[in-house]
Amino acid sequence: MAFAQSALSRLLSVLVLAATASLAAQAQEYPSRPIRIVVPYPPASGTDVLARAIGMRLSEELRQPVIIDNKGGANGAIGMENVVKSPPDGYTLLFTPASPVLTTPYLYRLNFDALKELEPVAMVATGTFALVAHPSVPYQNFGQFIDYAKKNPGKVSCASAGSGSQAHLNFEMAKNAAGFDCVHVPYKGGGPALIDVLGGQVQVFFESLPVVLPHIRSGRLKVFAVTSAARSPFLPEVPAMSETLKGVDTGLSNPWYAVFAPTGTPPAVVNRLNAVLHKVAQSPELVRQLPEGGFVPAPSTSPSEFQAFYRAKYTLAGKTIQSLAIKAD
Repeated sequence: MAFAQSALSRLLSVLVLAATASLAAQAQEYPSRPIRIVVPYPPASGTDVLARAIGMRLSEELRQPVIIDNKGGANGAIGMENVVKSPPDGYTLLFTPASPVLTTPYLYRLNFDALKELEPVAMVATGTFALVAHPSVPYQNFGQFIDYAKKNPGKVSCASAGSGSQAHLNFEMAKNAAGFDCVHVPYKGGGPALIDVLGGQVQVFFESLPVVLPHIRSGRLKVFAVTSAARSPFLPEVPAMSETLKGVDTGLSNPWYAVFAPTGTPPAVVNRLNAVLHKVAQSPELVRQLPEGGFVPAPSTSPSEFQAFYRAKYTLAGKTIQSLAIKAD
């Protein structure tokens, strides 16, 4: 009996050592071919700009090509599904802002479960949105915008990157807090929406500050507010939305950007990506390369810490969507 227990103990030790060696080998061998990063929005969005900058640095660190693959539509659902259905081997990743993984599952009928089928890898950056408008609008600041929208229901058109997008969520929270209404005009990404706002086809838009800041400074857009908890150092004269509206949750009004992998991706690969992504995102070279306006590198967290953060925000987003009765247009 003692001999059998001793043999079993030795066998288990061998298996543990073999598994450990296998995980170490996976981490050392990965990657051995190009990595595809799916961005669930069209080119020219804030997410796309950040993904391409990080992808270039990631390629240098991993010594493999990194291909950015834009698959926009349904507020990220198309891109997310593409990743979910890919092999869980670390060669297909999702680079996304918060809204597709937080709000889209509540607003769209999906063929997958984002919470279960996407593996959190790393949150790489946070950001700020700004409320901007075409120069032809008759209001000059945030207070005047709210007054005008209240007095002219149905006459203010509000663009967004899609139903359930960060812009859509911000408009719904602002509408609820201030008591105004506007016509929601969803697009298949921030890039197309911005083009129409610049052209005057739509009046107002919440978009990532680094994307709209050049247009603000050139006079092609008016700016009324930023979504950060405090004023942005890039626009110190522009109020934070929370200064006027007390019912806006700044924990949901500001974007964060992260990388996910298909569930089942080997832990060694996830951990290697987590470490390299944080190194890349926090590098001074990347910060200098990014457009001015507030992409802020996120502090380093482990995949499990990021997963806990994501699940908490997912629950909060669901409660907010339900309380505000937000629907996909």
